[in-house]
Amino acid sequence: MKFKFLNTSLVGFLLIVSGFSNAGLILLHQPGTSTTTFSFDNEGRQTLIEVLNPLLITQLGAEIDPLNSNVLFDWRVYNSDGFGSVGSVVTALKDITFSDIGMSVYDTSVSFVLSSGFYLLELYAQEPETSNSTLMARYNEFNQGLSFITTDLNFRVIDGASTESASALTKGTVILSNIILPSFSITATAIRVPSPTTFSILILGLAVVGWSRRKKV
Repeated sequence: MKFKFLNTSLVGFLLIVSGFSNAGLILLHQPGTSTTTFSFDNEGRQTLIEVLNPLLITQLGAEIDPLNSNVLFDWRVYNSDGFGSVGSVVTALKDITFSDIGMSVYDTSVSFVLSSGFYLLELYAQEPETSNSTLMARYNEFNQGLSFITTDLNFRVIDGASTESASALTKGTVILSNIILPSFSITATAIRVPSPTTFSILILGLAVVGWSRRKKV
């Protein structure tokens, strides 16, 4: 029983020191700077970001008011560069619906890893233009201080972008230097790379586990 407790505790410790740090919500805009809203329909809104550290992404969010619970949305993340080119799709979630609760942050659960590099994050609203269009919180780029590094130090937000009447996947390009920065947020967990010291502890721990098992035989 003593060795069993040692093995369990040790494995738990090793997972902590060589695995993930705590998840956190990261705003991809400056908080408290939204002045109004704008109609968001039959178009894509994108944010060009640089991921500075490897991350596990568990939620994508946008501050919107669907107004119509039947509206379909698509989330996509594209590989990109510092100039906003539309590369291959990293992940895609199609035909998402939200239950309308007014202007709020609507989150979508996901699970994928982003390595360090440039990406385009896109939310596409499929609905046609109507008097009952989805509203998105308006964050004007001139008071965002672009480009800026987020408070968690894992992202650099470079620019907002847009596509009319189609997603970036269909258009193959986006319009950068847009006057609006989309109201996006991400929940992410930093993937810690073990230091040489941690790696040594890992090797030692595995050796102790192996020794304890041999002792019980």
